Amino acid sequence: MTIRTKLTLSVTALFAVALSTLGVIFIGLERSQLELQAREEARIIVSTVDRAAKDALVQRDDLLLLSYIKFLQQEFPGLAFVDVSWQDAERTRTHHIGRPREEAAGQTREQVIRVKDPSDSGRVVTLGINIDDRYFAQRVDRQVSRVARDLMRLFGI
Repeated sequence: MTIRTKLTLSVTALFAVALSTLGVIFIGLERSQLELQAREEARIIVSTVDRAAKDALVQRDDLLLLSYIKFLQQEFPGLAFVDVSWQDAERTRTHHIGRPREEAAGQTREQVIRVKDPSDSGRVVTLGINIDDRYFAQRVDRQVSRVARDLMRLFGI
């Protein structure tokens, strides 16, 4: 093999290693950014349900909260289910909105929020908000695999 051939192969191999390294670093950064966005979306879901509960308490409209949670489940598929427990001075009412609890077992992360009525401290709504972690993980994996496929096309592999 001539020196020219060896140099060409060395430069080509170096170029391939550099592109591969850049691709792996880019995919790692993309994954961490997408996971950060998923956590932020989960936080937005929880704060939105919290705000809706406060509005429903102020307006004394239980149905408003229930219908808004159903709407949120259509807008945010990562919202698995919500357990709503209304507590008045004389009674307690409980509603389960969303997928059956057995279907989402082991895949959800629950956050419990207690919201008090600002005008009547005896009225409280407790929300058990269950976020589907599997939905967010699948979405991140799908987007990362798309980016990896596009990088492979770009690098000509």
